[in-house]
Amino acid sequence: MLVRYRMNSTANVTTMRTDIDNIIRGLANTTAHLSVGCDTANTVFYGTYPSAKFARVGTAAGSDTYSKIHNDYADLDYIRLSYDTTKLTTITLANTYTSGTDTLVNSKEIVKYESIGYIQAKFSGTIMTVNDVGRLKLGYTLAPGDIIGPNYDKNYSTGTTSSNMNGSMALLFPKGGLYALGNSGANSYDPNSVSPSTTISSQVTGTTGSTGTYAMSAANEMNEIFGWTYWQVYRPVSANILPNTFNAYGLQHGIDIIVSSKMLVISSPYNATSIGIFDIGKNGVSRIYTGESLMVGIDLRSEIFGGTMAYRYKFTTNSYGPQSAMSLVSTPPLRKFNQNNSVVVIENPVFINHEDNGNVLSVIYGLYKIPENIYGAYTTYVDGSSVRRFTINDYSLLTE
Repeated sequence: MLVRYRMNSTANVTTMRTDIDNIIRGLANTTAHLSVGCDTANTVFYGTYPSAKFARVGTAAGSDTYSKIHNDYADLDYIRLSYDTTKLTTITLANTYTSGTDTLVNSKEIVKYESIGYIQAKFSGTIMTVNDVGRLKLGYTLAPGDIIGPNYDKNYSTGTTSSNMNGSMALLFPKGGLYALGNSGANSYDPNSVSPSTTISSQVTGTTGSTGTYAMSAANEMNEIFGWTYWQVYRPVSANILPNTFNAYGLQHGIDIIVSSKMLVISSPYNATSIGIFDIGKNGVSRIYTGESLMVGIDLRSEIFGGTMAYRYKFTTNSYGPQSAMSLVSTPPLRKFNQNNSVVVIENPVFINHEDNGNVLSVIYGLYKIPENIYGAYTTYVDGSSVRRFTINDYSLLTE
């Protein structure tokens, strides 16, 4: 079920929370069941509520907690939406829940990633030396937890691999050694990037949050010739969804909510938040280590940072625990036209990669890759079988 929920000028966090809760629990299937804060003329329901998949198991002054049964298995996970006096603050995924104390067990917040600007830096092992922070957003400084990359540029803005290294340059400057254009360490397959999710652990020397040296979560090696480069910096932040008034002549967005047997997605363009929690399939590892969760959380606006699982087995530690920055794997389909010269929408499945478990893959239920720019963001369409989809950033989400 997809609900394109829109709010009027009377909406506040209380009406928004009530409506989101009723939608997730299946208590609202028409606008007549929503609060006075709902813009009923512009709110639309599509599809059918997935019975017996979601249940509210706990409610408190600042949160609502829901159980979610997997689409195919008996696996049960938990999702908590937390609120303050003005907004939905956090979305948290958990493997277990204790009802008596309203406590999540083995939980992990599903965050979004905010670009805070660019720095000029170079790497040597697990140390990053920062030479310039003048292109960070106004009022921002570097902090532990900030993520560097993945994009690299020799000039003033972030670029792509192709813009930094063409065919002839690839011959002159190989991936490793003195003349390497980029990282020759753990991420040597991409010479124009750092290791995935290279994160600031702490500052070692220099001006706080500014120039100086920083201890990093992963080792990267940059060559001596092209050491100083500009890198984009991202900061993990909470969902932070505020109510917003629908405006037919301006901001026509509200909150798009998908509640299906395969996922819960809450998307608010106004708040730059599109977070989805999806069922995933079993693989060779999860069939052995059956305590693994079978759900993953993804920031669909910044899918380059992959997915987050609240509880999974990891061979790196031979123990269970949370895992972030699990990359998404898919083959982007090409745009094709039929004999009538009409575009054909081709969808490919998306997988989550368990890199530290031998690169074993799990299919992500209801998430598909579609040709680039074939639809605008936050668009709905139906496929050849009349099943509705919802699009975010060249991804198609199954709403039924």
